[in-house]
Amino acid sequence: MTDQSLEVGIVGAGAIAYGAAALLEHNGHRARLWSPSGQRTQALATNAVLQAQGALKGNFHPTVATSAQAVVEAADAILIALPANGHKTVMDAIAPHISAGQTVLISSHASFGALYLARLLAARGLSIPIVAWGTTVTSGRQLSPTEVAVSTIRQKIDIATVPAVHSSEDWLFARPCSVTALSNARACWPSP
Repeated sequence: MTDQSLEVGIVGAGAIAYGAAALLEHNGHRARLWSPSGQRTQALATNAVLQAQGALKGNFHPTVATSAQAVVEAADAILIALPANGHKTVMDAIAPHISAGQTVLISSHASFGALYLARLLAARGLSIPIVAWGTTVTSGRQLSPTEVAVSTIRQKIDIATVPAVHSSEDWLFARPCSVTALSNARACWPSP
């Protein structure tokens, strides 16, 4: 892994997804949002600016994907950032498009979703790191279709990686964290 910026496809378009997109872009990465319904990203799809306030302030320019395939293709990592009751539907949608070399992150994992996705990918002969986070990297609320209030940027999160064979090779642990990222090197938000 080099210290180049990463392309991260974010599945979801609520406060957690918007906060993650702002944090990624703040740290020099590129974020691409996908709203499964397409409704929450309509304004951003017209090149509107994502405005963040609170613990993270700034104007950001995530791109918008119009399909599951578009959010996954060319992504170094895919972040699932929506409520757990939507995980199965989006996992079914993105699984056919995931390829070797990608990592899937599940923000605030509260189910057996990582195992479900691992089985979907195994059926295709694919084994990649699926990193389940015990909580979200940011907290806050979405103020409008183009605004997010970031209340917290967590300094540490608990994680688990499946299949277990990938737990020591995941790209998230390959470099130290920056001051603006998570400070625990075993649970690091990518920083260029």
